[in-house]
Amino acid sequence: MQNWDYDKGITLENGFPLFTIEVTAKEECELSKVLYISTEHIRAEAYEYIDQYETSVYQTKINWIKSDKSSASQSLFELFQNKPNPFNNETVIGYQIPEDSEVLFQLIDHTGKLVYKMKKQSQKGYNEISLTNEVFHQAGVYTYKLISNDNTSSKKMMFLR
Repeated sequence: MQNWDYDKGITLENGFPLFTIEVTAKEECELSKVLYISTEHIRAEAYEYIDQYETSVYQTKINWIKSDKSSASQSLFELFQNKPNPFNNETVIGYQIPEDSEVLFQLIDHTGKLVYKMKKQSQKGYNEISLTNEVFHQAGVYTYKLISNDNTSSKKMMFLR
């Protein structure tokens, strides 16, 4: 795959999403019925560069995935945003892994210093890590990273005193 911003190309496994968009509803509803994504101004296409004379064009589609603990697709690696965020006492970080494995969790402060790390054996599907205020040295923005086999993901959180 190629786009205007990255000329080296990206290779994806069949059926693997190039990106996802996470939306949180403010009230109970079925997002696929209230969220409208239009191709009115931008064509929804993907391009595969074959050689200098040939390019394949693919139409894209939207797959609605319910991502809660009970129905999340268990074939994906995903790190969720901590809840609550910001926080001052305790926060919970959810993650999903495609198979049983050991995960490495790292917490990094705003200077890039590793302030906490933990290895944890996790089961396929949804798992959680709870952090209390004892692991945070000071108030501020922290980056948390989860590593499992060949997968890595990171997000930011804010700790308040």
